[in-house]
Amino acid sequence: MIKVRWNGDEIKALIKATAKVALLDKSEQLITDEIVPRTPIATGALRRSIKVDEKEKSRDRIRVEISANTPYAHKMHEGLEFWNWSESGTGPKYLEVPIAQNADEVKREIAMRLAKVLD
Repeated sequence: MIKVRWNGDEIKALIKATAKVALLDKSEQLITDEIVPRTPIATGALRRSIKVDEKEKSRDRIRVEISANTPYAHKMHEGLEFWNWSESGTGPKYLEVPIAQNADEVKREIAMRLAKVLD
């Protein structure tokens, strides 16, 4: 008689944990490498306020939010008022553009880590 042991729940938990860590790690790297250098700087408060938070997760979805938290963060991001961007390469959409430009890289990193743990 052949016995089969079902490890589906353990594997599912491993996949979720691995994907979560990969997403958080890659988000932190994205902040450091892409977002902060693009973020306008005057006092540095806006750059220092950028962070990543894990958001509510549904049964099969992990979500993070990268945000800046200063009273003027939204206006700066959206370019709602004229600003004299004092540093080359900085400007509006300092969160949105790097996130969109790096979405495929984030997906590849998650897939690579999942492949390693499932190998």
